[in-house]
Amino acid sequence: MSLEKICRVNLHFNESICDALVLRNRSGYLPHHEVEVQQLVVKWAAYKAFLVGSIPVVCIIFLGSWSDRHRRRKPIILIPLFGDLIGSIGLLVCSYFFLELSIEYSWMVDTLTASLFGGQCSINLGIFSYVAGISSDEDRTLRIGSVSIATTLAISTGMFMSGFVLNLLGFVGAYSLSVSLLILAITSGMIMIKEETVKETKEDQKGYLRDFFSLEYVKNTFKICFQKKDPNKRTKMFVIMFLCTMIVGPMQGEITLNYMYLRLKCGWDEVDFSIFNAFHFVSKYSGIYSRCHFSRNI
Repeated sequence: MSLEKICRVNLHFNESICDALVLRNRSGYLPHHEVEVQQLVVKWAAYKAFLVGSIPVVCIIFLGSWSDRHRRRKPIILIPLFGDLIGSIGLLVCSYFFLELSIEYSWMVDTLTASLFGGQCSINLGIFSYVAGISSDEDRTLRIGSVSIATTLAISTGMFMSGFVLNLLGFVGAYSLSVSLLILAITSGMIMIKEETVKETKEDQKGYLRDFFSLEYVKNTFKICFQKKDPNKRTKMFVIMFLCTMIVGPMQGEITLNYMYLRLKCGWDEVDFSIFNAFHFVSKYSGIYSRCHFSRNI
């Protein structure tokens, strides 16, 4: 939606040029039209990536501490889904009033809901913590690997179907489907995710906001992470964090720019990129389950 909205609303290119850009009909527009549109798309994508990657980090510090104290995982999983639901409803409104609302409105709705509600980081934290908590030592690695595989397959399926759904239903239909699936996911999570009821002490029953945003617990969390009892473990943790940053950072940047690059250089449309992305994710993560499965016998 960003490409078409920037072309029609922000840059005010005429209808024939924007139609040609959407249909990948290179005879209907000049190369500089594509470049101008993509420059704005990449600009907004960079802002979104920064906010979605930075704000949830602060949220997770408080969420993780609160979750461990109260043994609650369900809210960490469901709250980001509520954020995605609000974001999808906002994008549905932006697609319905396509020419009236510029890309700034779409960007704010998509970015703020994804970042302020925790986003994918919070969902992953809740899911893996929940699975680890209900698994035995023997099955924990296999179960976490299975969850990772299921997540990857879900992402791959969504990416594969996105182009076809967009061509078939349009923006309004695609976001309506997204809203429906999120409502189904939230309802299923509320019903199926079971948690033990923990009896709270008087200290636990203090004000919710004061308890959630307690800096004392955050300080204790960092003390545990950086304690000097075992220097080797602390060094390993720093190395793992550094490697994750070096690996995941470029990977996320590549995901953001892949479509723009392949669209410009290869003339691909949404369907072509959906097929490529699905194959890319399946081939990239197909070894995770095998690794987890065979690690049980090592």
